[in-house]
Amino acid sequence: MVADSKLTTEDGIPNTRYGLHIWKYNHGDGQVNYCRGVNGQYIIAQPDQDLLIIRLGEKRLPTLTMEDHKSNPKSVTLDKIGHTFELFEYLRIGKEVNLNTKE
Repeated sequence: MVADSKLTTEDGIPNTRYGLHIWKYNHGDGQVNYCRGVNGQYIIAQPDQDLLIIRLGEKRLPTLTMEDHKSNPKSVTLDKIGHTFELFEYLRIGKEVNLNTKE
């Protein structure tokens, strides 16, 4: 489910963010695998951080696009394109809660 597909964007960027019905985000803290519902529902798993986040939602924020990167390249790294803004907020909150529960 989390293997890279052989797809590319219209700009020729290899698809590293979508597997078989599951989204993937790779960064320094390890791979994040998640399912995203139309109305902002999420199941987010980051095994390397022992983190699982489940959100029952009613709406979601827009997805980061190439246009976001082109208009302000320092604010959006290419690895975030295709993911929603809120994913990164949920990861931040999850890590904060995770740290507080381990103390």
